[in-house]
This record gives sequence, structure tokens and C-alpha cells, in this order.
Amino acid sequence: MVDYLHTLCWWVDALYGIHWGSKGHTGMMMSLGRGAAMSFLHRHKLNARSSTEAELIGIGDALPYIMWGLYFIEAQGYEVTHNILYQDNKSTVLLAKNGRWSSLKRTKHINNRYFLVKDKIDRGELEVQHCGTKDMWLDILTKPLQGRAYSEMRSNLMNCPVDYDDDAERQAMHPDLLPKGAGTMIPRNRLETPRFSRRPFN
Repeated sequence: MVDYLHTLCWWVDALYGIHWGSKGHTGMMMSLGRGAAMSFLHRHKLNARSSTEAELIGIGDALPYIMWGLYFIEAQGYEVTHNILYQDNKSTVLLAKNGRWSSLKRTKHINNRYFLVKDKIDRGELEVQHCGTKDMWLDILTKPLQGRAYSEMRSNLMNCPVDYDDDAERQAMHPDLLPKGAGTMIPRNRLETPRFSRRPFN
């Protein structure tokens, strides 16, 4: 749901060395108020030597989408006053803002192309802000969340109530709107594995 078009909010997070071959992956989500207007999950094409480098690679992966979103909204005639990228790694925030000036022995090997974000910040086209892990909305795309944390992240991503219940929504929906042949879930007990009953095809 769109609440405003003058502020674009982007959450970018990367997991370090999660895949076979020690490659990481990046999750990105964009919101114009409530819910995600755009999101993706990409596997990295190269290995990183630290979580900070993985986060910077993640920003590099997301940057084309971030700039496209900015230019697209502006092309519709709206003035974007804030294009904000939220990042939960403070070292990555410093590297993105300061480039090589914040690069020490552990990060001087990072490829120059991953400092393109600094150029966008210097031009005033992008802001990078630190975001605590609990407020990193797209963690639902990158981490195996459970319980309340999962419900809250799903609510932010999909603009649905935190206490949204799939079973209750399915039962309230007209049968013709359910996927054909998918069956109706009938949980006997929340602690047991649900069983499925199939509806006959029309």
C-alpha cells in the first residue's frame, strides 16, 4: 500500500557464506509505506572474505534496482526528497558513505566497483542509514525466522495483520477462489502435522 511517493525506503541485507562454495546471497525490499512494492533474493556471483564485504556486495547487487526505482518515480512527475537504504552492518554503512577513507587492512582488497554507492550518496541520490536487526524487514527473506518474529516480518513484507491466520482466511474464502485441486487444509491439532482433503474437480 502506498502512503507516500516522496520517500523511497529500501532494506538490503546479505548473508555471508551461506551457499555451497561459500558464496552468500542478498535480499532486497522496497516500500512506499506498507508492504513491499519490490523485493528480490539473489545469490552472490563471487565469494566475500567477511560479512562486511558481503553486505557491500549486496548493496552493489541492489543498487541498479534502487536507482531504477528513484528514476521511475521521478519520471512519473513526483519529487523524491528521500531515497533511503537501510543497512544493519555499521561497518558497511561507513564504507558506503566514506569509500576508501573508511577502508583499512581488512577491507582494502574490496573491488572499487562496490564503492559506486558512495558516488550516488555524494550526488544526493541516495541516503544510507543504519537499521537495527529487529527492524530489518526483509530478514524474512534471508533468515529462517519463527514465531512472533516471523509474524511481524511477514506483516511488514505483505501488509497483512501480524496475527494473520492462513487457515482462517482459507475457510472464509469462497471455494471457487481457491486453487483448483490444491485441496483444503484441515489441521486436526496445531501440534500435529496437517492432513489434506481433496475437493473433486469441477
